[in-house]
Amino acid sequence: MVIEFDPINRYIKITSGTSISALEIYNAAMDWCDEQPTIVHSVPMGAVGKAPLGGGVYTDSIFILQDGWKIKLYNGTYQFVIFGTVITGDETPRTVPPDSGNVEVIFQVSSQGIIIPGVGEWTQTEKDAIISDVALIKSKVTKPMIIP
Repeated sequence: MVIEFDPINRYIKITSGTSISALEIYNAAMDWCDEQPTIVHSVPMGAVGKAPLGGGVYTDSIFILQDGWKIKLYNGTYQFVIFGTVITGDETPRTVPPDSGNVEVIFQVSSQGIIIPGVGEWTQTEKDAIISDVALIKSKVTKPMIIP
């Protein structure tokens, strides 16, 4: 995945691939704006999130395109997925169309909005309870219905 920056037009240009994470774009933007030749340009993105909610639970990260920066994808007709919450600071569109072609951009975001580090595996007790519940529901659904 190649990411380039056009500070004149304020484009973050994705030049290949079919998907990328918002964190990858953010990290590239931070690396780019830290370089001596580009330090005079505005910072393309900011980020907020990972605020502690207690009990080892954190909010999701939100990446903000700022100061008029937009994501621009390479030419062609294809579908592209950006994983993570990306917004603009001024409620404008996050992307601009490629010079040629038609790109459908999908922003795949978390429906939970929280991060629980280290929790991703169900205990055997939880698995057994779900299996039991499914079996009970299945038995109720498969019983013949008697209509008086």
